[in-house]
Amino acid sequence: MILVVGSNKGGSGKTTLATNLAVALSQRNLKVCLVDADPQGSAMYWSGVRDSTPASSIGTMMRRGNLVDPLRVLDQQHQIVIVDVPGRNSQELLSAAIVADVLIAPHACSQLDLETLQELEEQVRHVRQMNPRLRVLIYQALATTNPALRNRERGDFRDYVSTFESFELAKSIGYQRLVYRECISAGTGVVETANSHAANEISNLLDEVLHG
Repeated sequence: MILVVGSNKGGSGKTTLATNLAVALSQRNLKVCLVDADPQGSAMYWSGVRDSTPASSIGTMMRRGNLVDPLRVLDQQHQIVIVDVPGRNSQELLSAAIVADVLIAPHACSQLDLETLQELEEQVRHVRQMNPRLRVLIYQALATTNPALRNRERGDFRDYVSTFESFELAKSIGYQRLVYRECISAGTGVVETANSHAANEISNLLDEVLHG
């Protein structure tokens, strides 16, 4: 299975999500490969930090450009391939989506983030001409933990996403938590921490991806 984590908005937590999914999958004893296709190289940085700790290594590699053939090869060698791609109509995003099973698109509930869904819809329309089975999950990331605002924010996010027939709204939600930033710096995943709220967020999304 090939999972692509990508969107057209920077700062939406793509690398954070990709690395956390990789750790959670490895804890389920699945053979995982993490592909860093973003020029920023944040996933490779995370992996390098992780390799200097006692934590189990996550196979991570850097790939750029057209990813169709490299991902097909990796898909034969691993049970799950996770791809962290740059956005904004990048060659990496579009080529990875051509061979992907699932595209997970994290977005915050902000006008600037959600307006990029129109661009993503156009990209998906073209990709599905070659990959009609592509499943696109829109994942609410960086959600507020404020109880007074949480339900209204979720409602706004759900209502906006529902206007796009090409997309599926993820039931799971990722909240804005310090532990996510700490894990990137430490080369770990939230499922390896004592923060059960964050760990459940990643586990719930993973169940949704793997089991529908």
